[in-house]
Amino acid sequence: MGKFTNIALVALAILAAAAPVAGQDQSRIQARSSTYGVELPGTGPASSRRKTYIVQLREPSAIEHHAALVGPAAGGSLAAGNGIALRSVIPFNRDSAEIASYARQLATAQDQALARVAPGSEMIHRYQYSLNGFAARMTDVQAEKISHLPEVLKVWEDEIRPLATNFSAEFLELFDNDYGLRGPEGLTGEDVVIGFIDSGIVLNHPSLRDSRLNGPSVCESSWAEASFLGIWLCREYKNMPEILLYEPPEDWLGECQAGEGWTEDDCNNKLIGARWFSDGALASGPIDPGEFFSPRDVDGHGTHTATTAAGNRAEATAFGTFLGRIEGIAPRARVAAYKACWLRPGTTRAACNTSDLARAIDAAVADGVDIIN
Repeated sequence: MGKFTNIALVALAILAAAAPVAGQDQSRIQARSSTYGVELPGTGPASSRRKTYIVQLREPSAIEHHAALVGPAAGGSLAAGNGIALRSVIPFNRDSAEIASYARQLATAQDQALARVAPGSEMIHRYQYSLNGFAARMTDVQAEKISHLPEVLKVWEDEIRPLATNFSAEFLELFDNDYGLRGPEGLTGEDVVIGFIDSGIVLNHPSLRDSRLNGPSVCESSWAEASFLGIWLCREYKNMPEILLYEPPEDWLGECQAGEGWTEDDCNNKLIGARWFSDGALASGPIDPGEFFSPRDVDGHGTHTATTAAGNRAEATAFGTFLGRIEGIAPRARVAAYKACWLRPGTTRAACNTSDLARAIDAAVADGVDIIN
């Protein structure tokens, strides 16, 4: 199955949704119109002399550069549409000599652009792979000046965006017997890597295990744990080595980033990567004291979306009551979690700064994911 690597315009889809492109007679700075109901202390007009702005440069990103090098003659294509993606017989590799050199070239140009008009500003994120640009703390005047540099394409003010639940598999008819992806096509996502940019991932979630007990599935149910008969019948399987369901992934460059309540060993061959990005959120206001500065999910939304898309078949219960066995749309897909959405004090739903989202997309592309959610 061919590899699919999402490119720069996936990041732009998030950023462009925050503000339409201005006309030629307007400033190119895309101002934040709303925090979508998220109000942070100390962010009003009187106290926001320095804000976080996302700056995109005109020079192509590393993956766009890769697409141009590959070209149609070598079997690659850069196709626009829903979630613009690069398909190529030559996979994108951030560590190749060509891409590494080009990424350093982009970094130098970014530093020069920022230094020209915003000395003393604070760079929060650098984007090289999916988007050529950076996020930096600067004044409105500095943001206006940098927007007029010839090498700058667009400037956005950082924005806080709340999470929301999306459509269901049934609504999309993915299980339809005639034309559903899980129907006659039998597509389960074998060896596809999905990057989830969200509120993180729950540690040791049963839908994200890479192994199972060496015994009947009933021995993994609550009945086997709660009933004397279940405990007695399944006791011999408890001490047997588990069956590995996934082999180590190939060509994977991601990492399992340690943090609060999370170690480098908490990933496996199903949950192959976990990283977190908080600098943009921290620059715009306080984080809830109950949050974990790690990939660990407090909100639950990231785990919900990851397991909905790629969760293994598992037992669903509520307060000890068995509800049924559930699985994700592509249960054989691998999961890479990128936490870029954080609870704020007094809120019950995480919100995401666009600067952190763009950095997470940049990292996911560099790591080698096939799909970005």
